[in-house]
Amino acid sequence: MIQKPQENSAHLKNLTPDRIKDLKDLIKKIKIPFHDLSLLNSAFTHKSFLNETTLAYADNERLEFLGDSVLSLVVSSYLYKKFPTHSEGRLSKIKSRVVSGVALSKIAISLDLSHYLLLGKGERASGGATNRSNLENLLEALIGAIYLENGISAVADFILPHIEGILENEIHTYKDFQTALQEFCQKKFKILPEYQILSEDGPDHSKVFKVLVKIKNVGEKIGTGNSKQKARQDAASKMLKSMKIRLKSD
Repeated sequence: MIQKPQENSAHLKNLTPDRIKDLKDLIKKIKIPFHDLSLLNSAFTHKSFLNETTLAYADNERLEFLGDSVLSLVVSSYLYKKFPTHSEGRLSKIKSRVVSGVALSKIAISLDLSHYLLLGKGERASGGATNRSNLENLLEALIGAIYLENGISAVADFILPHIEGILENEIHTYKDFQTALQEFCQKKFKILPEYQILSEDGPDHSKVFKVLVKIKNVGEKIGTGNSKQKARQDAASKMLKSMKIRLKSD
């Protein structure tokens, strides 16, 4: 069983009626139940705020530490299941993009989380409410609080819809045809494409690879490239184009 920090009950009496209202509005926005409002308040308390108040608040740095690890586990598990044919290296690259500071700060902005962030006057005046690092840390602290209050399933319910949206953009941006083909096949045919290296020609500094991609009872295409990965991408791109044209004509 997850043990919540014992000191949080003492902090609740320090929450003003206006602050309680803001936190309850936030709960409605993120659609995650919170009984311990002091825990949620801690997630939205920047350390600069503590320098300018006598309230016994806790800042969000410890929750940020926890949330970072929980986010990593949730996203890693999601990618592991979503891409069963990807290597560890490929999964790591995808993960690094979808949980980057840029991506996390965009999620925080989309939820308007900075509206609820308690900052010191100096930090706010210097643009702390829109600072990317602050927003990234804030989202991770919120994830840490959600985990303590509701468990890891609630974290997944909260963050994965946002991660899925970022992932779709990444696939499009990086022209990840292998991933696109895999998702297309899973959706349309309930099977995965198979890849086979046909040949590797040329000197070490200028090799040309040929890769076959085959989809059972659907068809096959051959791709070429100066690396195995590029040849797979070329084959996947040709197969996608071929299938979409065929399905459109049907």
